[in-house]
Amino acid sequence: MKVLVSGGAGFIAGHLVKRLLDEGHQVRAVDKRPFAEWKQIHPDAENWQHADLLTMEACMDAVLDQERVYHLAAESGGMGYITTHRADCMMNVVMDGNMLAASRDAGVERFYFASSACVYPISRQQSHVPAVIAEDWVWPADPEPGYGLSKLHTEQMCLFFAEDYGLNVRIGRHQSIFGERGWYDGGREKAPTAICRKVAKAKLRGEHHIEVWGDGSQARDFVYISDAIDAITGIMGSSYGQPVNLGTGTTTTVAELVDITAEIAGWEVERRQVPGPLGVQGRSADTTLVAAHVAWKSQVSVREGLERTYADVYDRVKAELG
Repeated sequence: MKVLVSGGAGFIAGHLVKRLLDEGHQVRAVDKRPFAEWKQIHPDAENWQHADLLTMEACMDAVLDQERVYHLAAESGGMGYITTHRADCMMNVVMDGNMLAASRDAGVERFYFASSACVYPISRQQSHVPAVIAEDWVWPADPEPGYGLSKLHTEQMCLFFAEDYGLNVRIGRHQSIFGERGWYDGGREKAPTAICRKVAKAKLRGEHHIEVWGDGSQARDFVYISDAIDAITGIMGSSYGQPVNLGTGTTTTVAELVDITAEIAGWEVERRQVPGPLGVQGRSADTTLVAAHVAWKSQVSVREGLERTYADVYDRVKAELG
């Protein structure tokens, strides 16, 4: 098929581009990053477009002649980023609306929107016993007020475009996805990659402590990248047009991430609590719908995923430190 991946030089989208190319699809990837960065991620990729999808013209050029669109482009990151860049995150809805309208006008066969667990009510995720979140929990709305609100807004646009114009939409609510080649510093990184970086730096510097936001009890549903790509392509290929959780149904705390990563590294570290944005206390995904409609279940454990992620991050940190 002719397939567009927006945000193609990003972490999740970059892995998706590789999968689609390996499967023999004609892939067009669009990103606003400099071309030199794309080539580092996908040296053999073809049909790249450098564009800022905040403009309707760029969106029309991107979707032209494409059969399917995976829309993953977004201003996003970990809590350190989304809590300090809420205006930028809310601007995602401008790009999302343009992409939907362009896809409708271009006759795109199917449109995938990468949503987030941040759409779920904050008030229902404050217990130390992680909430098992089902898809219908979004109402009444109380999402993370920037990034989460933008994702919930676009979910509704997707559903209205399906209702009013017949656009065939698919919506995956991504949980905490991690793995190789993701952001590992600068504020956009997610907890597993950040902890891999901190443990790697401690080992390379001969230190036995790392700083962690909060007391380590915060829990999330972590999904390894290859599993996430399986789910994304599975959701796109399914007949289900409502939002569906992309998660494992299990949780791991920050403290457990530190312990597992330190064991993988063969290096003892002590957690030192420092102030920082914590997000909600705990959540995991109800996987009933993704199992029923996509026949998907995660295959890679958090530990196995961390082993692969740590090896990648360690090499990058070592190169950085010289």
